[in-house]
Amino acid sequence: MSTLVKKFRSENTLPDLFISPGNVLFNTDQKCNTCSTDDAEAIVSSLRCMNLQALAVGPFDLAAGVEFLKKTNTSFPVLLSSNIYSITNNEAVFTTVKTFFLDGISVKVIGITDPSTQLDPGYYYRDYKVVLNELLQDKIPSEFIILLSSLPTKENAEILNNYPRINLLLSSDQDHHYMGPTVYKHSLIAQSVNRGKYLDSLRIQVGNNDKWAVSHQQRIEQLNNKIKILTEKLRRHRELLQQSAHDHELIQKTEYLTQQVQTCQKELLQLTAAQKAYLKKAHLFEYKQYKIDNLILQDHEIENILKHGQL
Repeated sequence: MSTLVKKFRSENTLPDLFISPGNVLFNTDQKCNTCSTDDAEAIVSSLRCMNLQALAVGPFDLAAGVEFLKKTNTSFPVLLSSNIYSITNNEAVFTTVKTFFLDGISVKVIGITDPSTQLDPGYYYRDYKVVLNELLQDKIPSEFIILLSSLPTKENAEILNNYPRINLLLSSDQDHHYMGPTVYKHSLIAQSVNRGKYLDSLRIQVGNNDKWAVSHQQRIEQLNNKIKILTEKLRRHRELLQQSAHDHELIQKTEYLTQQVQTCQKELLQLTAAQKAYLKKAHLFEYKQYKIDNLILQDHEIENILKHGQL
């Protein structure tokens, strides 16, 4: 994963966030006072090297208890949970929300922990609905809100129904398979798999309305590169034609290249116009998956999950 993250960042010139909805430290969500923390510490060390910027606390991160996570967070303060509280002072144990500023846009990242796992004595789960009401009561127009959640998928869908201010929800519900970014209502939702079985890059262009549309930016870049290559080939062919004006094969190749350039330019103009129009009314997104296996869901399965919480 570290190699893939470095590769992505080396190829990307835009500001980026490296975040996770959680459930990455252990392979169980059951409390285990005697379980080894060696693997979890190694994972934390690796994520630190990759400059992870936010990690929501999930049930699979709590196997060694809250105290272990507090110790971990001291040296690597990226853990987010807005609903794990201390009985002693009734304050949140971890950071509830982190704000990042990317290209003049305020990006607010909130963490919610599924309360299905029993906490250590001295800690409790606060009602996440009350927490969200408090955190989302004031939203500035330029603010972009991301929710990192380990709640069941059905509850995540209810959150998106009830909190239209959330722009993007990244889920780590362990009862469901990987799901790529999908438009649901006014938001975008994606589902991860335990312990980094997938790594996606999601490119977002923030528009003037809280709606979503698929971006053409990647295709626009591909077309620009293709036109550049074809134009150079066409230039060389035309130079050769000046020396061999009656070479029939060379004439055909030159005509073919000319048609290719014109076709690409036509598509580029159409997509560029569409992209500008989209940005006036929606956020645009596109994503790339760096690891693929047979756990990818079909559209009808995604719809069923969001409606009923099950396949």
